[in-house]
Amino acid sequence: THTHTHADMADGGTLAIFVLVIAAVILCVIWPPAIPLHRLLGLQSSQQHGHLRQRLVWLLREHLPEKVHVAYYMVPFLGVLLMLAAQRMTFSEVLDGLKGDEHVKPYSVITLFFAVSYMAITLDLTGVFAYIALRTSSLSGGSGLRLFVIVFLMSSIAALVTSNDIVVLTLTPIILYLAKVTRSNPLPYLLAEFYAANIFSAAILIGNPTNILVAQAFKLDFLGYSRQMGLPAIATGIVVFVLLFLKFRSELQPLRLPEVDPYTMLSDGAG
Repeated sequence: THTHTHADMADGGTLAIFVLVIAAVILCVIWPPAIPLHRLLGLQSSQQHGHLRQRLVWLLREHLPEKVHVAYYMVPFLGVLLMLAAQRMTFSEVLDGLKGDEHVKPYSVITLFFAVSYMAITLDLTGVFAYIALRTSSLSGGSGLRLFVIVFLMSSIAALVTSNDIVVLTLTPIILYLAKVTRSNPLPYLLAEFYAANIFSAAILIGNPTNILVAQAFKLDFLGYSRQMGLPAIATGIVVFVLLFLKFRSELQPLRLPEVDPYTMLSDGAG
């Protein structure tokens, strides 16, 4: 009993540290921390002792940034290092977590995400997304309601062929740009995009990293997964579209569309 008590306490401590690390990682991603490097090294102090120290402090002030901003994508890695330093996780467990087992293979999710992200970035650099957005928005004819429907449909279709993350990352700046030039409230269009991307991405295997993990756990192939999730996603999307329309119909006023030739957005027409 005494042995079990110590084991339970160890497991409880591991779980507590794990939860605290996850919470800290989430908070740091939302509010990226800045490390006051000069203050930590005492470079802000005016008290200097000796020429050599003054020279060293001057060199450090010149070559070291005053603050080191921790990039949001580095925070999860720091969380893993903290767990390793606290001896609540081993390096072999980290590797096993990436490798997975016969049911779930997390590395496949990472590989797919990087591949799709690379394709999306490439298309964005050539101006394809901006061209499609301007070309599609011109179909609204200055109608806020029609543009709302177009944004919802465009986000839904894009989520069915890429993933919700890619849709949000690529279409959000374009929607904000359109809202700025048309002097309209971007909130209805952004929410239409967010809801459509997240709901319809549940219909296909590659729409969301979670979908891949679920499909692997239940041994579902691409078509098998869509047969299970296609109809619920479509039904939910229709209901949400109606609710969003009822919520924002009074704000979908006539628009002043920008006089921009969509072809000017293409930086590599042949590509």
